[in-house]
Amino acid sequence: MTNNTSLAGTAHVRALADLALTKREGVALTVKQKHEAVRLRQQFNSMRFYDREVSRRLYPKEHPDHGISAYDSLETKIVQENNDWKLIFRPVMATLSDFKITDLDTGESITKENL
Repeated sequence: MTNNTSLAGTAHVRALADLALTKREGVALTVKQKHEAVRLRQQFNSMRFYDREVSRRLYPKEHPDHGISAYDSLETKIVQENNDWKLIFRPVMATLSDFKITDLDTGESITKENL
């Protein structure tokens, strides 16, 4: 089955992604079945791919926005909580709080705010 990549066909996923971009830790969408979360993530990935294609047509190769999507800074993850499934849209920078970052020159810890 192919995914709908039209703007109208992915508007719901784009709205969730837009909201996630405005939140420090992102957003989670709860669904009853895992396949629903997988389908929505596939739609998100298709929408992001299409967004990159559009930027390739709009911007010349030397432009910093050529071939990128505003949604490239989002990570998706599917997790199970009790009987529900969550599709999480999380800004990549938020995921850095899950890790310890160390400056290899000085040995000092680096916070994600100092990147």
